Amino acid sequence: KLQNSKFGSVVTRRSTGLGRQLLLAIFVMLAVVLIALGVGSYRYLVSSLQDQEVERLRAIGDLKAQWLAAWYGERMADARVLAGRPTALSVLSDADGEQGRRTRRSLEQMQQAYGYLSIELFDRDGVRVSVAGADLKGPNLLTGALLTRLDKTRQPELIDFYRTANPAHPVGLVVVAAIYDLAEANSAVKGYAVLHIDPDRELYPMIQTWPVPSASAETELVRLEDDHITFLNRMRHSPAEPMTVRLAMAPKLPATQAIQQPSTWGDGVDYRGVPVLFSSHVVPGTPWIMIAKVDRDEVLGELRWASFAVGLSVLFLLLIAGLLLVNRYRRQEYAQLRALSEQERYFHEVLDHSADAILIVGNDGQIIYANGQASKLFDYGRDSLLSMAWERLLARGENSSLDEF
Repeated sequence: KLQNSKFGSVVTRRSTGLGRQLLLAIFVMLAVVLIALGVGSYRYLVSSLQDQEVERLRAIGDLKAQWLAAWYGERMADARVLAGRPTALSVLSDADGEQGRRTRRSLEQMQQAYGYLSIELFDRDGVRVSVAGADLKGPNLLTGALLTRLDKTRQPELIDFYRTANPAHPVGLVVVAAIYDLAEANSAVKGYAVLHIDPDRELYPMIQTWPVPSASAETELVRLEDDHITFLNRMRHSPAEPMTVRLAMAPKLPATQAIQQPSTWGDGVDYRGVPVLFSSHVVPGTPWIMIAKVDRDEVLGELRWASFAVGLSVLFLLLIAGLLLVNRYRRQEYAQLRALSEQERYFHEVLDHSADAILIVGNDGQIIYANGQASKLFDYGRDSLLSMAWERLLARGENSSLDEF
């Protein structure tokens, strides 16, 4: 009897290969699930932190915009009070007389008490007759169109931020009001009061302060000018003076988004080219937009260690999963090898005790097993049979092909 030994080894390799492929597939699935969970957790934390920061920016921006609106309202109220006070009328009617000098001192007290840089009084023709405080000696701001509106509406108007030639006060901000006699019905306009505001005294400090410690947060006051955005206050991360920075309306610029969609919030790229989170607020009654912003990296800086920890956790879990699967594979392989060893031992016992002569021949024609009966039949020792080709055992002229067996 002849037997080819290929079948047992093929079955063993196939079962082992299938087991390895299954464990590898399980490991890949676990890796995909763990990585997906890690990425999902990171994105959730990023979204949560950004939402919290945007809410804080909205609260800070809204608070500052309300303060600025109240500040603007107070300046308008000051102008209305001055426009109807007898003091202003006295100065206009007798600028060089004793009454005019006494009332001018009252005007100076008002200028100092309310914190104005200066208060100027002009007559009906726009000629200055008195000044309390700093004599700025700038250009005449009372244009014909402005005087016409003041005569018609009797309401104070704001001359918005503008650059001056005065190095001590490079930015001007003015409120203008028509002066008339409240005691006289349908009183004609007697003159005009011009209240010069010093932005550095109260306005800029309020805009530029931040209520909580931050390495990058700042507030910007902007307005639109000829398709460009003008930054009205000093910026935290730029040495430029107020109103000297004008930028084109880039889509990602927070100020552009704020102008296109008032009172918005989100992310963008600021004047430095740095990604930021921002919130914008329109200041009521003015052409100004308040923008509160903070660098995105500062917000997500708290997440760096968290993301690092999540990454380490994912790697650790993958390592544990890999070790468990390798351990399972080795135990399975050991069990298969042990079972195969038992089968081979049983197989050899059966063959060794068989009454038939049995030879096992490899693919190359060499005898790889011979039982005792085969040794007796061919009169060769087992060791001799294992070292020869099986064709030597056939009678001369017999077919030497294994195909018939």
